[in-house]
Amino acid sequence: MYYDNVGGAIQQAAFDAMNTHGRIALCGMVGQYSGEGEAPAPNLMAAIIKRLSITGFLANDHITLFPEFQAFALDLYQQGKLKHQATVTKGIENIHETINSLTGGKNIGKQLCQIGDLD
Repeated sequence: MYYDNVGGAIQQAAFDAMNTHGRIALCGMVGQYSGEGEAPAPNLMAAIIKRLSITGFLANDHITLFPEFQAFALDLYQQGKLKHQATVTKGIENIHETINSLTGGKNIGKQLCQIGDLD
């Protein structure tokens, strides 16, 4: 199983490394968001030879499950079993830095831009 939200060269390598009858879930192409030329395409011959299943999806395909997920995740977070990391850029004037960090793969976890004080 391969979950792809990157695209580009990583996607290409993943298609080549898939096992026969592997499954691929496509939900994004962050490697293409920066608009830096055309991204390399996956080897679709591998999809044929290996009989891969490729499905695109969006998070809102399952929006009806969100309240259940939210309650479940909040419980795990409050128990200390769910942790997260975030890269925070401070100030709207630095939004370009936030976007460049995200599209350049420089962030760890969520990429956030903090606007205003949290006090």
